[in-house]
Amino acid sequence: MKYFGDKLVVVSSLEGVPLVYSLVPAHSDEREAAESVLQFIQGCDILADKGFISTDWQFEISRTTGNRVSTAKRVNQHQQTPPVFERLLQHFREWIEGVFNEVQNTGRNLERLLRKKVEGLCVHVAAKMASHTLRILLRQLFGTDVLTFEQTPVQSFGQLT
Repeated sequence: MKYFGDKLVVVSSLEGVPLVYSLVPAHSDEREAAESVLQFIQGCDILADKGFISTDWQFEISRTTGNRVSTAKRVNQHQQTPPVFERLLQHFREWIEGVFNEVQNTGRNLERLLRKKVEGLCVHVAAKMASHTLRILLRQLFGTDVLTFEQTPVQSFGQLT
């Protein structure tokens, strides 16, 4: 039996709604994987982790897609970002990690799927992403948690909790 490894690369809105995603081989460079999804988004501000800190790479992305990538700076870098930006970035990172956690741990866990073909994995990932998006929209529009069917007060998009 053969096994394969893939990474799920996702660009989501600040509300956690996936905008674009891609499955890439696990051994691929994160920047190349990001380029594969950023080509579908134009003129956005992207918050990324320190793996995307290269100013040359950020400039190239800005030139080719019009997206501006912002990252936290390393402690030993000459140019530092304001502490307010660091706290804001940390807040959004926790938010986005929550999105990954929800996608991964709702239903069948993506890391434990034993698919025999890549196509089967792709179909399962597409279904999970569609399910996640629908769950967010139902929660935002109607205040319904589809896992428990409990009603909660409706919050507008972009409202931080």
